[in-house]
Amino acid sequence: MLVFGIVILAANALMRHYTGAYQPQRMTRHDWHIVLGGYAVILVLESIFQLLNQLIYHQSQTQNNAAIQNLMAGSTLSLWLMALSAVFLTPITEELVFRGVLMNAFF
Repeated sequence: MLVFGIVILAANALMRHYTGAYQPQRMTRHDWHIVLGGYAVILVLESIFQLLNQLIYHQSQTQNNAAIQNLMAGSTLSLWLMALSAVFLTPITEELVFRGVLMNAFF
């Protein structure tokens, strides 16, 4: 968690350096439709791929999902930390680093 915080702060500072004052914009109704529609498409495609996995390979889950499930069975704290990291910290860090810093530094 500390590493995520450091990377987010550093990326935010670099982004402000290259772009000037950063002013966040409010999401419009159209933006929300795109986000929710994209999420729905991901859920549908994941269901289709899971069905194909069962039909073709006769597996109820992938090896990656089994490994994640084993990690999560160990402790409730690891479940919460992984969920926090996957849902909030990783996307924020990725956007700041790639879109905010690298895109502005090179283009």
